[in-house]
Amino acid sequence: MRPAALTVALGLALVLAGATFDAEPLYVPGLAFALLGLFAVAWVLVGAFGVDVARSVGARTVVEEQVVDVRLRVRAGLAPLLTGVIDDPLLPGPVPLTMGQREMALRVRASFSRRGRRELAPVRVVIRDAFRWLRSAPAGAFDVIVADFPDPDDAALAKLYSVELYGLVRRALAPGGRVVVQSGSPYFAQRAYWSIAASLEEAGLSTSSYHVDVPSFGDWGFHLAAVGEARPPLRVQAPPGGLRFLDGPTLAAAATFGADRRRPPGDLASTLDRPRILEFAREGYKDY
Repeated sequence: MRPAALTVALGLALVLAGATFDAEPLYVPGLAFALLGLFAVAWVLVGAFGVDVARSVGARTVVEEQVVDVRLRVRAGLAPLLTGVIDDPLLPGPVPLTMGQREMALRVRASFSRRGRRELAPVRVVIRDAFRWLRSAPAGAFDVIVADFPDPDDAALAKLYSVELYGLVRRALAPGGRVVVQSGSPYFAQRAYWSIAASLEEAGLSTSSYHVDVPSFGDWGFHLAAVGEARPPLRVQAPPGGLRFLDGPTLAAAATFGADRRRPPGDLASTLDRPRILEFAREGYKDY
């Protein structure tokens, strides 16, 4: 909570400085910082309240190197699961929560290299704001990052589609890594969709954009991004037996946009102090 408290304090200091020196331009960033810090605290408190986590081990005794099944279950409390991780000593590393779900289950196949009694530390659910989680992630830690956030239809969610967040994502990508971002509909919210591409590029990532028809959602778009000047190629590596829907020609066609869905001109990038994507999203969905 300390970074959030410092953010609130900075915002209040700016507001106070604005009032003291009659500097009205300080009010907007001051209030923005204060509200951002308060939201981060509320996000963590609401997300953690009532969350239940349990571990069940398939056997009480095992021999050295014998594999035992371990099941982890997380149930949401007051709110659906938010940004956070499951932290358990039997996992190779923290596992991100499935955001928006009411329940999540994991199966772990564990083994122990030595004899004797072993007392396991309790499994934990750690609720974190996405910014804080990315700030603490090691640089170059991830080969693939999948950003599947809720749509940016309020100020709190708009920050998850900002240049600042994508800068942290860029830092967390390993060399040659990829990030893919769920980006809404280029049909219903054209400018919001392309704002995400502009924000990724402003953060130093190159993008390849594509869209597909998703049952019950309609025309839905995504952006694949990588560090560097070259756009990441859209390729299909089908598993043995192939895929039911996706193949090379289908994916190539997904990168083609009709005239009413292509990238519009203008400055589309969204930042913390100017969340353009919120305006674009509300504009796109106002009649739906």
